[in-house]
Amino acid sequence: MNEVIEPSAIRQAEVITVGTELLLGQTVNTNAAQLGLFLSELGISVYRMSVVGDNKGRLSEAISQAMSRVDLVILCGGLGPTDDDITMQVAATVAGHRLVRNDAVWETIQSHFTARGFSVPEKNVKQAMLPAGQTVLENKNGTAPGAIIEGKSAGRTVYLVLLPGPPDELTPMFENAVRPWLEARTEDRFEHRYIRLAGIGESAAEAAIADLIEKQSAVTIAPYASVGQVYLRVSQRKPRQDTDDTDLRSVVAQIRARLGEYIYEIGPRDLPEVVHDLLKQKNMTIALAESITGGQLSAELTRFPGSSAVFMGGVVCYSNASKIRDVGVDAAVLSEHGAVSAIAAKQLAEGVKARFDVSVGLSVTGLAGPGKGQESAEIGTCYIGLAIDGQDTAVHCYKSWGSREKLTRRVVIHALMHLWEALR
Repeated sequence: MNEVIEPSAIRQAEVITVGTELLLGQTVNTNAAQLGLFLSELGISVYRMSVVGDNKGRLSEAISQAMSRVDLVILCGGLGPTDDDITMQVAATVAGHRLVRNDAVWETIQSHFTARGFSVPEKNVKQAMLPAGQTVLENKNGTAPGAIIEGKSAGRTVYLVLLPGPPDELTPMFENAVRPWLEARTEDRFEHRYIRLAGIGESAAEAAIADLIEKQSAVTIAPYASVGQVYLRVSQRKPRQDTDDTDLRSVVAQIRARLGEYIYEIGPRDLPEVVHDLLKQKNMTIALAESITGGQLSAELTRFPGSSAVFMGGVVCYSNASKIRDVGVDAAVLSEHGAVSAIAAKQLAEGVKARFDVSVGLSVTGLAGPGKGQESAEIGTCYIGLAIDGQDTAVHCYKSWGSREKLTRRVVIHALMHLWEALR
């Protein structure tokens, strides 16, 4: 494989994702977010992200315009063997290169099929047609190779990096080939600290550190939120060889001093993983009685390797009959107080704890709407029960809002938050 000429330092990039299915909303564009994160880690500023359908004219125009603005253009998708896979051909043409068959790549593609007992489709030879004299990126997880193509725009050298669309092919190719290539060609890098909070809204969190945000200079603070959680990204751009993180640590310490009670992680772990790891560290086991969340909590706590040492089981007791039969809630309690009540949540937590003989019994019951059925509680009312060895059973009332999906997602986060608070 031919190596490209050494470029000057790469500082700015654009990302173009290719595929009509993205424009139609049939596929979620997760690649753009992933590439933005990768480039940020490398100290490369992403100026624009765009989506272009499977149209040669529009893709050619998008590539040409991007090349006029930045040092690096990353394209993903459109490297397959079908007629609408046009990215390699269009990118090569814009950069002034012709496609030739790469025999080594063609042999690899054929082996991909024959090793699995399949005949080789003739159309797949298209994936071996690559720009002459440019860098080929090996794909160990599929048949579509990537490429690094050198081009010119107004006398400047610009690089096009072509990656396959499937995330399980794109990410390994970037990590194994593109990241090392870029690290050798960037002067700076971004260092980030991710501060994760629960139990506080974005506005309140931002207000608590407003002066820090206002006076930020070398170290920047960016608040953003998802359902039920707030994140603070603390960042500093520095020369690649600079390992001094004193300024970064100072800002993080100031944030911790003001928001420490809400911070569950400074790092990459999300709330379910933090809770899972806490249970594991304390040699505790848990069982769940889920009504309103319909198994979502169980799914969150079993995402991690080794979760069977922590999670003993759960009951999705959506109906009153299941609450009585499977968890042992008193029928009279449901009749008198309803399923959406503090006493029902308490009995659910204690019942599931006893049934599975665990350290922690966690229950969630609530009313997602739009109908109320026989319940007297208002739509959006939720109760979270916690029965923990050595502690009195606690019940937390939570009022949520929004669609059923958002409401139940908030309940999941709040249940995990209360569990985290009880365990830490």
